[in-house]
Amino acid sequence: MFLGAAANGHGFSVDSKGHCADYFDHEALQRQCDTFQTTLAFGRKSHVSQITYWPPDHCAVWRDRIVGALLPSARADISKGPCAVTKLIDVPAKMRDGITLLADVYRPIEAGSYPVILMRLPYDKAIAQTYVYASPEFYASHCYIVVIQDVRGQYASQGTFYAFRDEMNDGYDSVEWAAALQGSNGKVGMYGFSYVGATQWLAAVMRPPHLAAIVPGMTSSDYYDGWSYEGGAWSLAFEESWPISTIALVNARRTGDQSSVAKILEAAGKIAQTYNHLPLADYPWLSPGVPTVAGYFYDWLAHDTWDDYWQQWSIRKRYGRVQIPVLNFGGWYDVFLNGSIENFVGMRKDSGSDTARSEAR
Repeated sequence: MFLGAAANGHGFSVDSKGHCADYFDHEALQRQCDTFQTTLAFGRKSHVSQITYWPPDHCAVWRDRIVGALLPSARADISKGPCAVTKLIDVPAKMRDGITLLADVYRPIEAGSYPVILMRLPYDKAIAQTYVYASPEFYASHCYIVVIQDVRGQYASQGTFYAFRDEMNDGYDSVEWAAALQGSNGKVGMYGFSYVGATQWLAAVMRPPHLAAIVPGMTSSDYYDGWSYEGGAWSLAFEESWPISTIALVNARRTGDQSSVAKILEAAGKIAQTYNHLPLADYPWLSPGVPTVAGYFYDWLAHDTWDDYWQQWSIRKRYGRVQIPVLNFGGWYDVFLNGSIENFVGMRKDSGSDTARSEAR
């Protein structure tokens, strides 16, 4: 069963009363979420109410009403769990090449052995995608160690960010580091959506020994087809707005070149107008002459076929390397819907273990 959703972008669509569309089989959704949450809890008792859904802006309902609409037999209980929580800021993890990535770690105060939930994101660990998910404190209060890490080159972490390039090795190293944290029971799960779904897949294909499950939401199976290009056509609005609105600004600030920063901020204020610029290879707002700002953007344009550049990170070529359960979430109108479905089908058909095939959701 693929767990999908109707949305204008990332999230679930509901009517004004908070009721979900008819294509949801509520009982089946309940069963599948219960099954996977048990897996994610690594043998511990868990509840589906720990999954938080966020509606698009046009829906006049709160998150708890969404969960209640989706899972009527498990009306959302968004109260904190039984564990008191402490937070450690900027905990360092050294990667194999010596670069240090920083994470915020939320852990139960009481001594014990707890599973770890890891999010690796380029969008600021202080926010932790809480516009979609519950807070890390909430999950930690249900007796997990929760680790929210800035990926290489973003926010608090060292290095230079280049989309996709370092997520395999850094993902492996981060999972193994998280598994060795004080109080960890050695089992790590990952969560997050969009690019944060990609950081999960790219870690999983490297088979870190302590990775037990991943929950990628609204993400693709390939970063050429279904991400940067659609049917061979450049995904202009997405690929220009994504770096401008989120991932390029930190690199620009780190260069010390204020003109690069100013260009990104200018474009962010008139993004639709920038779509008219030609030639694409000279798109000025991402500083083509300063590759440390967003060199990946111009590489995406230069590699306009599914060549070795894209295949080195393609998930659809690597399902056989994934041996753990995967719970896929997709949006009915999401830009990554085809990839989300392909990931589910690929894991059911070609994943690397009987467990991964039978427990793919």
